Amino acid sequence: MTEAVQKSLLAPLAAKERARSRFSRARAPASVRRVRVLEPLAKTDANGASFVTYAVDERHDWETGEDGKIPEEAWRREAIVGCVYLERGEVYVKRGKQYHRPEVLLGKKATAAPEHACVEKTRELAAAE
Repeated sequence: MTEAVQKSLLAPLAAKERARSRFSRARAPASVRRVRVLEPLAKTDANGASFVTYAVDERHDWETGEDGKIPEEAWRREAIVGCVYLERGEVYVKRGKQYHRPEVLLGKKATAAPEHACVEKTRELAAAE
């Protein structure tokens, strides 16, 4: 799961950030990012496909404690959230209330994911079928 997020999201995002001008007025990119699985058990969407939710935490190099170690509160938790479809390797990121392909974070045009993407099938829907 983390490999799919690294390949589809974090590696292209880091490449884009390295290519920008160091004189840019945009917010400085994160120095380090880590991927966490939010819920270890896979969920099932309305189409029967299983997915896992994830979060990407980030921090900057200058956020160190007095002892030189990085305190846990230096991490900006859940800077990016989304889901991964394990069987297909599809990665989605959440922007507002909708999920999109990771290209949306790279400044590229990306359409919203299908409505059923990353939405757990509720018990009421399962009972109705």
